[in-house]
Amino acid sequence: MGDEEDQTQRCFTRGRLTRGRGLRKTTGCVTCRRRHIKCDEKKPVCGGCERTKHTCAYVPRRPPNRRKTGESSADRTQSQDDDSCFTLPDSELTRDQSEDLGRDQDPVAEEEASTRIWPETSAREQPVATTAAATASTMAAIGAFDVSDVQDMSNVQPISSPHNPADANNHTGITPRTATTNGTNGSFGANLENATAIWVDLLLQDAAMQEFDFSNFNIEAEGLNLFGTSVVNSPAVRKALPVAAGEVSSPAPVHSNPYLSERSTVLSEYQQFEKQAWYSSKILQISPHEHAIFQNFVKHISRWMDFFDPKRPFGTHTPQLAMHNVGLMNAILALSARHLSLNTKTSDEPGRDPNEALRYYYKTLHYIQEAMQYDSYKTSLELLATSSIVSAYEMLDGSRQDWERHLKGVFWIQRSQVIHGDSAGLKQAVWWAWLCQDVWAAFREGRRPFTFWRPAKELDELDPYELAARSVYFFAQVVAFCSCEDTEAGKNDPLARIAAADALKGMLENWRRHLTAEFQPLPYATSTGDAFEPIWIHPPAFAVAFQMYYCAHILLLINTPILGGLEQYTQQRKRLMECVRKVCGIAMTLSDYPSSVMCSQCLYIAGIPLEDSKERGSVLKLLEGCRERCGWPIKPLGDELKARWESSDAG
Repeated sequence: MGDEEDQTQRCFTRGRLTRGRGLRKTTGCVTCRRRHIKCDEKKPVCGGCERTKHTCAYVPRRPPNRRKTGESSADRTQSQDDDSCFTLPDSELTRDQSEDLGRDQDPVAEEEASTRIWPETSAREQPVATTAAATASTMAAIGAFDVSDVQDMSNVQPISSPHNPADANNHTGITPRTATTNGTNGSFGANLENATAIWVDLLLQDAAMQEFDFSNFNIEAEGLNLFGTSVVNSPAVRKALPVAAGEVSSPAPVHSNPYLSERSTVLSEYQQFEKQAWYSSKILQISPHEHAIFQNFVKHISRWMDFFDPKRPFGTHTPQLAMHNVGLMNAILALSARHLSLNTKTSDEPGRDPNEALRYYYKTLHYIQEAMQYDSYKTSLELLATSSIVSAYEMLDGSRQDWERHLKGVFWIQRSQVIHGDSAGLKQAVWWAWLCQDVWAAFREGRRPFTFWRPAKELDELDPYELAARSVYFFAQVVAFCSCEDTEAGKNDPLARIAAADALKGMLENWRRHLTAEFQPLPYATSTGDAFEPIWIHPPAFAVAFQMYYCAHILLLINTPILGGLEQYTQQRKRLMECVRKVCGIAMTLSDYPSSVMCSQCLYIAGIPLEDSKERGSVLKLLEGCRERCGWPIKPLGDELKARWESSDAG
């Protein structure tokens, strides 16, 4: 009876106990402990690593945290089991899949996970378990993940449905559960472990599907060395890390500004040592040819990713991180090379290799696969920026399915670290760049956006740029309202759907009432031959915010049931065309690169209900202008819009 009760309390990530408890994983070098082989502990390089050509490093053991006095053995067992659980729907994780996960578990991390009790401190300061890679069966189990699954998970409060007008304006922030509500730091580690493993598995699948012959591709010979400039690979580290007296680094200053505090994260002694394995102590050296590619990211692409953030973390902070991280540098070079190949002005330049971006992309995947063995890398800004840039690469690459899978992977990573639109710094910039991509992908696929974050800040607490960014959040709520899921559910209760639409309109109008003087249009010359009246709002971020506002109204007007007969239809059609002309009028005055991607998306939405041939022609011309400036998308949106018009006219 006792055995049965003990089994019901256990929650393992696999169907068996940890194998080899203490078997060749408590002594020797890190590599031998991870491989479960005997180590002769010869220094600086042990015999096993010398034979197999592995990197040999002796790392100081992490001291186990002392247990609280008076804690019963049953409590300790339950706490250990809770810490080792993945937060996944039970129906989606079978026993066999759990066993597969167990085989990939890092033995060093298993030992430490089985002996630790997490103190009630910040999860960011604690080490988390390590998984080398996710298996294909895990990916299959998570493939059906959707927003409803996320809402059942423990450390975030889900957003209310737009169908409930009473909850529409009840904004509360993301609330991680504390230790008193079963949201332990161990569960944080499991969620983070699972999220990053799933995303890495996506990357590996993408690498396997690339139409490129990598059989003769030498990673180390191609440009940047993988870990060659890290401190761990230097002779000094292999000789017990002697440090000269003058080389002792002073502690990083403590900053209250969130944009500065994220750059000086407090790490434990073990984490500081581990970071040296994936963080280059010296500035990376790139070739003269790569200088132009790198500058293209800093000067152009980053401005689109930082569109609503005047501090420009992607253009200022991310390049500095890349100078010391091979994975992030290769991700930047891959995205920038791909962007240059799509740009009609540079794609035909002599000597440009069509597979250049793919090579950088593959090196990025290879680096991430190797670096994921380090806990400090999994929560680093470098990984977060890399994931966002890889997602942007998939966006430029033109594959909807691959792009959406990466958006979901980035969502998992952000969610596991509780990153959202108010996180500040680079984390906040990554979240907004991701949301701008996700709302467009969700609109195209007829699904709800992945996010379920609710802002904690009220509109009157925001500065003008934050107000502009909030327009994307409100647009995401409207896209969710227009999703196939919500549309199908609304057929059974049209009155509730109308009420939900009215609540969303109320949020949009409340946003507009809070806008500052910077959002007001400025004088602009007009021409009698223009199909639309130009509307100049400066800076472009504020102009696009208004485009998002009007596009949200367009989608609501198209997808809201009409119960008032012909008169209400006439009024709704009039309001619809007013919003269309506003979007197109603003687009006529936008000629910069950063706004081109989102402006083209708004033009596509505004062009859907158009019937006048002159107005249609003007929209097509504006769309082509955006595409020439930014090189996106590969397949012109104008072609898809013309196909919709032909289908509408024929029907």
